[in-house]
Amino acid sequence: MNTGSAVYQLLTMVELQNSQGLDINALEKIADSASANIEKAVDTYELLIKAAEATPYNDEVQAKLKSFDYEAFAKEYGLTGTEFFEAAMFLRRGDITGLYKRTHTRLKEIAGLLHSIKYDISNRQIPLIDSFRRLNDAFAETSLLGSYTAQIFSAII
Repeated sequence: MNTGSAVYQLLTMVELQNSQGLDINALEKIADSASANIEKAVDTYELLIKAAEATPYNDEVQAKLKSFDYEAFAKEYGLTGTEFFEAAMFLRRGDITGLYKRTHTRLKEIAGLLHSIKYDISNRQIPLIDSFRRLNDAFAETSLLGSYTAQIFSAII
């Protein structure tokens, strides 16, 4: 099960608890899977950051990133919100490594949320709904940041 799938399965279980009930053992299994997958993503980004810091930027890609019309692109594709502007801020400066570091920080925040949720579940307590809302928001925002970044790179390369 991939990272997104496990997180969304966890959120779906909680969302449907009123109509379908909640199996704490199944919830624990999915929370464990989501947490393990996020930890792998954190580790992967740590390696990616190290590689990026040791690798010189491609001058042609840097020039394209700096001259790209982010506003026109956003308008054409209806991209709004903090995540698009955050991606554009890093890429406009050509700071790909900085964008990796931002994503890494966000993934560590998600890992912390999942750790807290897992702690409650392991103690046979259903975490507060606010914990799941914060997880949903953090995961969705991080996913959008990655999606917008990929869209921009796809457009320039």
